[in-house]
Amino acid sequence: MNMDELEQKYLRKYQSSLPLKLQISTIIKSFPLSGRATKTFLDVGMPNPIMSKELRKAGGSWATVVRSPRLLEFTSKLLADPNVSCLGINGELPYANQSFDYIIVALDILPAMPSTEAFIKECHRVLKINGRLIIAIQNKRPLSIISYIRKKLASKLNGFSPINMAMSQKEIFQLFSTGYNVISVENYSKFFTELARIREYEQSTASTPVKKSPNYWLANQLDYFILGGKGFVSVITAERKQWRERISPVLSDGRTMQEAVLSPRL
Repeated sequence: MNMDELEQKYLRKYQSSLPLKLQISTIIKSFPLSGRATKTFLDVGMPNPIMSKELRKAGGSWATVVRSPRLLEFTSKLLADPNVSCLGINGELPYANQSFDYIIVALDILPAMPSTEAFIKECHRVLKINGRLIIAIQNKRPLSIISYIRKKLASKLNGFSPINMAMSQKEIFQLFSTGYNVISVENYSKFFTELARIREYEQSTASTPVKKSPNYWLANQLDYFILGGKGFVSVITAERKQWRERISPVLSDGRTMQEAVLSPRL
């Protein structure tokens, strides 16, 4: 498959996927309204290279980090950027300290990291003072039907599924508290769109490929009638502040609270 054919393949996938388009439009809403041309941006882990191309249309100076080596060459050619890089196995970003005004992290990247806190700290290192981290994260709502469906699918896939890796609002704020101030939360992917997205992921993991795509047009129409319903994916915007390591309380015998809870001596 040549370059043009590959680009058309990714473009069709992007145009037919409402969640991918919603992710990009919600992220762009978090950008500054003015002065973009003077800002430096880094996008990390977009699942479709067309998304990186769409982000660059918003203006500013851009760098891109892809989620896997297989996307490296094509993304570099698509963006006409020879300096496209690949995300390190532990979430390392190949840039100097305080290189960017904005870092944009795609959905499903954070849960894939061996340590979410270490990755958040790595983003902090690469951000300029008062820079902003924009990151897409799935919402965890224990009593929702969507959470039940996510959990059921994860069980079907032997307990592992990025679809089921979600965070509650409390967990999100705790994660960012060591080095950021959360300044906004925008939600997208309402009930029927999220249901279609889960179905699409399930089809992609099937042993026998399923060609039929979920009907995002119908899902979007049905979501229109859900008044006041929040989306099941959040785009978090957090401003960089001074990093403060989280310190676990220590008991008189030198054990942390976690060690004490797990210890048979109690």
